[in-house]
Amino acid sequence: MKSVIPFAKSNADRLINNKTSLWRRPGFPISLLIIIYLAVGLLVVTQYGASLDEIPRIQYADRSLAAYLGRSDNLQDEKGPFYGMFALVSSKVLVFLFPGWKFIDGWHYMNFLAFVMGIYFFYRLCRRLVDPGPAFAATLLFSTQPLLWGHAFINPKDIPFMAFFLASVTLGLEMVDHFQAQAVVSNTKTSVQDWFAILRQKIASGWKSASARLRVLLIGLALLLAGLVLSYRLIQVLIAAVIRKAYTDPPSSWLASVFRQRALHAGQVPLQAYVTKAHALYSWLALFLGIALALAFFWVTWLVFPSIIGRFLRFLAQPRVWLAGCFLGFSSDIRTLGPASGLLVAVYFLSKAGRKAILVLLEYLGVGTLTIYLFWPYLWNAPLKDYLSSLSQTADYPMIGNLLFGGNIYSIQNPPVGYLPVLFTVQFTETALGLIVVGFVVAGFYLIRKANLRMDLLLLGVWFVAPVAAAIILHSTLYNNFRQFLFVVPTLFILAGLALQAIRTRLKDKPVLLVSLIILAVLPALYWDWQLHPYQYVYYNSLVGGVAGASSKFETDYWTISYKEAINYVDQVAPKNSTVAFWGGHGRVTLYARPDLTLIYVANSLDPGYPFNTLADYAILSTSFNIDKFYFPGAKEIFQVQRGGATLAVVKKVNKGDLIQVK
Repeated sequence: MKSVIPFAKSNADRLINNKTSLWRRPGFPISLLIIIYLAVGLLVVTQYGASLDEIPRIQYADRSLAAYLGRSDNLQDEKGPFYGMFALVSSKVLVFLFPGWKFIDGWHYMNFLAFVMGIYFFYRLCRRLVDPGPAFAATLLFSTQPLLWGHAFINPKDIPFMAFFLASVTLGLEMVDHFQAQAVVSNTKTSVQDWFAILRQKIASGWKSASARLRVLLIGLALLLAGLVLSYRLIQVLIAAVIRKAYTDPPSSWLASVFRQRALHAGQVPLQAYVTKAHALYSWLALFLGIALALAFFWVTWLVFPSIIGRFLRFLAQPRVWLAGCFLGFSSDIRTLGPASGLLVAVYFLSKAGRKAILVLLEYLGVGTLTIYLFWPYLWNAPLKDYLSSLSQTADYPMIGNLLFGGNIYSIQNPPVGYLPVLFTVQFTETALGLIVVGFVVAGFYLIRKANLRMDLLLLGVWFVAPVAAAIILHSTLYNNFRQFLFVVPTLFILAGLALQAIRTRLKDKPVLLVSLIILAVLPALYWDWQLHPYQYVYYNSLVGGVAGASSKFETDYWTISYKEAINYVDQVAPKNSTVAFWGGHGRVTLYARPDLTLIYVANSLDPGYPFNTLADYAILSTSFNIDKFYFPGAKEIFQVQRGGATLAVVKKVNKGDLIQVK
């Protein structure tokens, strides 16, 4: 197994000793690429419009942040708020640093930063299997794909999850190989059973030698901690009951009198508001008391069992385990499928070290679990119950709607069997597809001939196949193409990296030809990134006739980010105080509309018989599902948002005196 520590010391020594040029050092190309991407992102971020899901995610992040201040209203969601909270706070900082930006621009740049982080960890993961050159070429091919580049700015859910899932797996596998390399696990002579036997002996010895006062103090602190934890829910119920009685009792009663002395506006404030505030105050009190008791308990335990605690602290002080565990928690706090990254790491660790891996795995999973809890306020009251509830909601998402696939309309709850396989085939560039196919063949060869890479390849296969197969077999709810499956895309481009490695081996004496082939492989992606900007996520390849050919058969601008360009046009041509009707979510228009414009939201209905009567001056309509034909059918189109030969949205001039009804 080649070193998984990035830019391993032996490799760096070889480069220094050979006085290799800066460009050929493994860390330099990827660092330069990241710097270039960060700069490009700053230049183009303000050109991307708001997408359908962004305003709800921002609102949920804001509510989750408020929970840390004691306000916990409507925190239930099938996704965790970690990334949203981090992006929300960081966006405000970015807007302060770049005064010309709107808040949504700062939010978009945070999405892009998550994507860039994913690029970095993709390179590190790819380096496990191939040399620096092919890994960099695969990273370039991966990061320039129009589909991914477009989502990188506007997708606050699937892009961050892809990036953090990548980071979680990469750091986890590197953690395992670090322990293998250091012989911390694989070469130890002490089994788990022997370790526990030694632990029991040390506990007995420490307890016997401790003073009676320390023993009593330790037992007392343990009982207080246990009592605080076990009584937490009971005390919350008692607090609610007392407040309810004080709120509803006659003012003459003693309890009500005391309550109304403190709650001067009790008649105007609902009961639940007082209960929520009291619960928040008790939660903070219990937290501080619990921390104080835990610290005291730990200190007394150290006095009683100094050798055990010392060894325990040395065991816990493992930065790689904490880093990998935190990213496991971060990915799980974005989507409930995040623990799958930890499962991949655990399988890899157990395959390498067997039962000897259990103690490190427990610490790794413990850190991940703690991270999930700390950064997901919805779980604070009933962690396991609420997490399972979110997981169940994710598995069977309660959404009703239609999807356009192959020119036919299907229910999102019953997509065709070929939905995901076809979309994986038509939404990446042709050169990328060719390299992925070649990489698949190379991976098969490696599985047979290279035992040191076998486990890595099998894990990559499970990473891709398991969620895709489960979605197909279980008839999962699918919509918006395969954006929910972006987290499996890196595995495909690692296959492309294997293909590039094989090509490099064949052309090792022809570097000019090799570089030319890599440039040719990346050029289609760069070309369409330019042509479709800022709507790269609508990309389809020539297998379905490009974006123009796909526009009537597949979903293109399903998040209607083209509305920004449409409302910008209306801002320029509409007389003062005009009325603008639009179909779809509010934020995509209101964020960019002139203050004097009156905006009318058209009901989000695809039913051709849905009646809609209004007086308007202009209408902004998506072309998805022929919405532009259903609404205001007699109005004149005065502007179209087009890219790649496809029309994404239209602006219509409406005759104000006409009564408009969907036909």
